[in-house]
Amino acid sequence: MGYFAAEKAIQNAGIDRETIDYIILAHNFGDVKSAAIQSDIMPSLASRVKHRLGIKNPDCVSYDILFGCPGWIEGVIQGHAFIKAGFARKYLSSVRKPFREFSTPTIEIP
Repeated sequence: MGYFAAEKAIQNAGIDRETIDYIILAHNFGDVKSAAIQSDIMPSLASRVKHRLGIKNPDCVSYDILFGCPGWIEGVIQGHAFIKAGFARKYLSSVRKPFREFSTPTIEIP
């Protein structure tokens, strides 16, 4: 689901995916597959989204934050801080809500 949400955000923003500097994905417990009794968090969900998006840029950093539903705003705070510090020009932030779809990701372009 994260891939589909990110793909839609990239299309809506009209940007080249290779220019994204950070992919920040917040969640509570990783990916839980049907009939599984444990979560799957390695590799990070953000790096899985980066892979599914086909991003080849090695400078695009993808990481998860275990923050639950308010993680979306924490991802925005972190991404905005990267922009203010000059470390990034674009980032994508999304949150995985338990048993629901991903929120609409945010792409910030200064």
